[in-house]
Amino acid sequence: MEEEVKPELEADVDFDGNGSDEDEGEIEIVSVETGESQASVSLSFSPGEIGRVLSDSTDDNRCDEALAELPQLIDHCSDHLVYSILPVICENINSWIPERQWMVALLLDQLLNKILEGSAQSELWEVVTSGLTLLETSLSTVPQESLEPFHELWREVVGRALLLIDTDVSQLNYVLKKIEQYGASDSILERILGAMLLGSCARNAPSDFINQRLFPLLEVFAKDSAGEHVYATALSSIAVLSRNVKLLDTEKHLWKYLSAVISGGSDEFRLHSEALYVTAEIAWDKRLKGDAGSVFFKELLPPVLLKECAFATFIAADADALVMDDSYVLLETISETFGELLYSVSLHLESGYRRHAFKAFTAMCACTGSIVRRNCAFNLPGVAVVLEAKYANELCGIIETFSRDSDRDVRLLLARGFHELSKTLSKRGKLDKLFAPLIRLIKDSDAEVRMSILEHLNATFGPLAHQAGSVVMEHISPIFEWLRRKGQGAWRFQELLANQMKLCSDFFPASSIEQHFLTPLKHMILEGPAPVRRAAARATIQCLRCLPDKSVRESCIDKYYSSLIYSKSKTRLYLVYAAEDAAEIFSSTLFALYFAPTVLRVVSDRSSCIRLRLAMFLPKCAVLCMASESVYPCVLDAHKRLLQDSDPDTQLVMNEFDVKRQEYLDSHDFQHDRSVLMAEEADFRMNFGSKKGPSKQSITRRIGKVSDSMSSLRSSTSKSMSTSSGSVLLSQHSLDEKKLSSKPFRNFLKKS
Repeated sequence: MEEEVKPELEADVDFDGNGSDEDEGEIEIVSVETGESQASVSLSFSPGEIGRVLSDSTDDNRCDEALAELPQLIDHCSDHLVYSILPVICENINSWIPERQWMVALLLDQLLNKILEGSAQSELWEVVTSGLTLLETSLSTVPQESLEPFHELWREVVGRALLLIDTDVSQLNYVLKKIEQYGASDSILERILGAMLLGSCARNAPSDFINQRLFPLLEVFAKDSAGEHVYATALSSIAVLSRNVKLLDTEKHLWKYLSAVISGGSDEFRLHSEALYVTAEIAWDKRLKGDAGSVFFKELLPPVLLKECAFATFIAADADALVMDDSYVLLETISETFGELLYSVSLHLESGYRRHAFKAFTAMCACTGSIVRRNCAFNLPGVAVVLEAKYANELCGIIETFSRDSDRDVRLLLARGFHELSKTLSKRGKLDKLFAPLIRLIKDSDAEVRMSILEHLNATFGPLAHQAGSVVMEHISPIFEWLRRKGQGAWRFQELLANQMKLCSDFFPASSIEQHFLTPLKHMILEGPAPVRRAAARATIQCLRCLPDKSVRESCIDKYYSSLIYSKSKTRLYLVYAAEDAAEIFSSTLFALYFAPTVLRVVSDRSSCIRLRLAMFLPKCAVLCMASESVYPCVLDAHKRLLQDSDPDTQLVMNEFDVKRQEYLDSHDFQHDRSVLMAEEADFRMNFGSKKGPSKQSITRRIGKVSDSMSSLRSSTSKSMSTSSGSVLLSQHSLDEKKLSSKPFRNFLKKS
């Protein structure tokens, strides 16, 4: 080990890299035995030198300097620290002074966040063994006034290191002997350590070992005579013990310890809180694993929920209760675990708890402690799933109240779950009561609240648009322009806004799309940074697709797309990006009609970046425009001009034009028959039902026109390439199998 970390320092080196004797300015290495400082040797990012200094441990100042360099290694090269320096630290840690041991514990606490489970197993085991030895000796070496926090910090380090180890039989037996030793100790700190090791040891232990060896030891720690702190630590270990055993074993061996505390066997609020946390964690773990046991959920958990509901109602109703009182601390725990307990019970019981749960929840929502209200806001979506059938109106009132809450975190948590509330309450027709709190959150004074509600705005607007209708959605649509103005200068917010506008465009009528979507999006393209411009260009194309009227669509394409060719060069680049997006969602007929002529005009652009981007897109453009007699010659002309472009990169791209075009022909499916076209129209009608859609006659005319273009495309492509099947590219949305087989689509076919 020492040979690996020892640097080669055989000669002094001057700044020219040549060996020298004793010239002034050289880097001099002085022996430690002489008493001279070695500060001239840099320790920065030098794992070998740091390991040598820590191994010597004779110069306290130099050793502290080496430890001060470790945070940089943790951030930038943690592997060197783990495999080279960590063994040296574990070897010498017990000989260092307590102050240095403090520093090492803080460093290890950071380092454990970098180590992946299953790696550095031997090094982590050294941390466990040396840490346990240090904790035993610290009882006599560390001053009494700082012993408890010192012991707590090192307990945390040892416990976390043990959780990362895939323990074998010998290691489990070693830890088991330590647990037995600490359980019989007179020191309360060592008994706490033993209770903590129970859970850490069980993390990767087999279920037989837990049942036969660890369950009997739990009785030593989980009792009042062991002390409150020891009892609370043992309860925490129960959560880990239950993960690797069946639910039946949890009911038989572990539940009695939790029940003794929750049912009133202990008056300590800390124990009660810890038992609630563990109960909720067991319910969450077993619910996700789908454990077949039902006694826990049907018989053991419901009385706990009802008891905590009664306690929460009593404490929260007391307006004179002190926020920092012990009972109020327990109320915070109840509010935090309330959602999991209620939801787990609701999966196995149909009645007998909802009235009590709602009464307790409303009391907690109205209490003076902000932490309790935050927990209620966090749990509100899950509570709504259980209680919406009977208390939908009251839940809407809670949402309204929380949207006005003076605590910023309450509003933030409400905003993060608002889309789930919208989805849940839409089943009861209560969406009209959600518009006011929604707009209030969108216009919130805090930027993070606005960001959170914006992240899932499309999921929120989906159910709202389905029930509210086009008039209400048109009334809401100006909010996007307000958000754009409010988010100026915050490019991440603007990028998210553009992406959400793209997703929300299906929910708004055509008049709102033109006025309140396309206008702010064009401002983003003209004024925003690169990520915002790209997102806005993509959203603009999606909005243009949502315009059913031909004349309106043509004017908007000319105003919001084609006009970009007269803007600055950094904006004209996004004209090509927008054309690429249009090629993905428009049919080839509409693409060749509306977008291709404009994008081909940039072939003579003075910016080589724009011409290069066009060259990359031209093969796909050629495939989509093959059926157009007016546009395809322009594509060939652009191909010819770009082959002779002054930019060598553009020429290089164009040399692969034929290969890329063939790839697009082979990869795309161009089968356009009558049923698929009608599916596209049905998709249009389902997405834009609030708009004035095309009539049956217009659909028939469009099908006839496309059928003609299909014939001409087949005839032209069959002569040029036998591999192509020739037709018009449909929107991706029209190929959704669920929509093709849905009831609205079948009804539409019957009417047509």
